[in-house]
Amino acid sequence: MMTIEQILYERLIADGAVVDIVEDRVYPLHATQGEEVPYIVIQRNDSFRQHYMIGTTGLVTASATLRLLDTNHERLQDLGEAVRLALDSWRGEAGDSTVSRIWIDGDDENYTPPGDGGDHGVYYRDQLWFVVYSETATALPS
Repeated sequence: MMTIEQILYERLIADGAVVDIVEDRVYPLHATQGEEVPYIVIQRNDSFRQHYMIGTTGLVTASATLRLLDTNHERLQDLGEAVRLALDSWRGEAGDSTVSRIWIDGDDENYTPPGDGGDHGVYYRDQLWFVVYSETATALPS
């Protein structure tokens, strides 16, 4: 079964417009300090497994934040749009999971000024994504 992080990662690195901007710089949880920009960090927020009266359904609704970072504001805007187009409303097979739907629920932007008096601060966008996908349901008790 694929996790939300794996599903998002696979979709992002399969999209030509995203790869044109970040190449392979898509990371789980954090990027190494000093990593070349732009890049994307994927962080799962939570997962909700749906149940019915006597067991699990195998359906998961999970959320994740994609943090997009760059020192160039215009390129960050292009990356944000490329990510949105790659993911929003996508559905299909992802490894051994079936994705029912991916959607964006929030898109915030901010700027961190340079801490060392340098010329470039860091622009970042936090996009909140939801993914509904299947996993193997647990066995029913006998």
